[in-house]
Parts: sequence; structure tokens; C-alpha cells
Amino acid sequence: MDGRLTGVPTSKKGPALSHQFFVDDRLLFCRANLSQWNHLTSILQKYEEALGQKMNANKTVIFFSRNTLNEDKQHIQEIAGIPTKQRYDTYLGLPTLVERSCIGAFKCIKERVWKCLQDWKLKFLSQARKVILLKVVIQAVPTFCMGVFRLPKALCKEINSVMVRFFWDHQANETKIHWMSWSKMGLSKNHGSMGFRDFVCFNKALLAKQIWRLWKTPNSLIARIMKGKYYLTCMVLEASLGNRPSFAWRSIQGSSDLVKNGLVWRVGNGKTIRIWKDRWLPRPTTYTVYSPPSILDPNAAVSQLIAADTNWWN
Repeated sequence: MDGRLTGVPTSKKGPALSHQFFVDDRLLFCRANLSQWNHLTSILQKYEEALGQKMNANKTVIFFSRNTLNEDKQHIQEIAGIPTKQRYDTYLGLPTLVERSCIGAFKCIKERVWKCLQDWKLKFLSQARKVILLKVVIQAVPTFCMGVFRLPKALCKEINSVMVRFFWDHQANETKIHWMSWSKMGLSKNHGSMGFRDFVCFNKALLAKQIWRLWKTPNSLIARIMKGKYYLTCMVLEASLGNRPSFAWRSIQGSSDLVKNGLVWRVGNGKTIRIWKDRWLPRPTTYTVYSPPSILDPNAAVSQLIAADTNWWN
């Protein structure tokens, strides 16, 4: 608060991160110099004296950015006595760095699915039990990751193939006939099918939910970070991909069309609804105005069509 501890800037216009708190983990950010490290150490000492909780040095590591000088690294390591880590592969079950090989970054998901199914193959299970295990356990494995990243379609197909083999096979080394395709088994129960989840569609729906959260809670930390970095001068639904975007933003932004196609404004005072650019007409086909702007401005709001004294259409 007094400016002695500088956080990590997320962008030129975005907020700076000084800390992130999880259930039993803490991420603390500061500049790699002795003054800020000493100030951070004093804060931790005061915390330990006040609450009696001491930081576990065996589970604490320091991560330096690539721009940090080797001299600064050595000085901080000598004073802190805490080991350093060159790279985090995963954190909280999510990959920290996603490179060009997306399948390699998310291969741990397939390995977890495969391990569960291999353990279950050693037991005799009825078809009903297999349905419950696949829906409750296996389909829940990639859910947390799907809410942040868009999984490759090839990986989703591989997980589907592993699941369908487990469903139709009765023993570990026995292959049976697949009497129904997996796409038909994914239809809803109202249509007489099994209701298995389509991972590609479900992944896009979870990412579209993130778009909705960014739009509805603009004052949240993640919304301010994304806005300062990717859509500073517009709304999230109007944002473009930008230059050198992160894989998380590419995943979220790729699902914005799903929100746009299902979004229709409900007219109140009409001050935030644009006549020719937003979907607000009660017309199930397009919900938009086809006629080009002639009298009013192209960005005119619907409130200009409403009489202020009677709240009726002007």
C-alpha cells in the first residue's frame, strides 16, 4: 500500500498483481531486487508473529522471469535460502505455458482418464454402472481445464474413443461390437439416447460462460486484466483477437460468437442499446434492424426512439 512493494504489471493499462490467494497456496509478486525482497520478508515475519502460522520453506520456491539479471538472482538466493524453479509445468491442474503443441500440454488429462479406465477394466461392471462412472467421473476430469482453455479436437476425440471402448468391452483384453456410434449415444435422453456429453460443444459452452462473466462483472480482477490487455476501448463482445494473444484469451475469445448468437437485449430505458448494431427487436429471425441509418447517428441508442415524458415509442 505504501509503494515499497511493486506488483507485476499485466499490461500497460491493466492492474498490477501483487498477490494471489488460493485455498492453501499463495503467490506473491515483486521486483527482483534486495529492497523489495527485504520488505516482503518483513511482511511475512509480521504475519507469522501475528497468527502463529509459519511459511513452509520445504514447499516454497522462487520463480524468476527471463529478464532478471544473474547477479540479482544470486543475491536473493543467498539471502532467502529458498530453492528456485526454472519452469512450472502445471499449477492447480492447469498448464502454465501452452506452446504450439497443444496436445502435449494437455496430455495429462488423457493420462488421468486412461488410468481410471484401466483400473475399472479389471472389475466386472454392468452397462448401467459404466454409464454412471463415465458420466460422473470421466466426464468431470477435463471440466476444470475446459473452463479456461480450448482443448484440441484431436484430444477430445481420443478421450471419446477411450470411453467408447470401455463402454462396449467387457474384459481387459476383449473387444466387442459397438452397436451404436458415440455421436448417437451423445443425444439427449428425451430422444431415447444415453445423453453422453460432447466434449467439443461442452468446452465451447464453458468458455462462453467466461465471456458472460467478463461482461457482467467488469470490476472483477480477471475482467480488468483482460480489458487492459485486449479490449481497452470497447466491450468484451466487440473485442478482437489482438496481437500475440495468450492461449487463454484465444480460447475465450473464440467462443464469443456463441454468446452473440444467443444474446438479445430486453429494452428498458434504451440508453445502452444501439439501434443498428445490437439485437433488440422481438423478431426471432434476426432481432436486428435491417434499414440503414439515415436521420440518426449510426451509433444512436434506442432511448432516442422513446419519449422521455411518457416512456412510449416516439
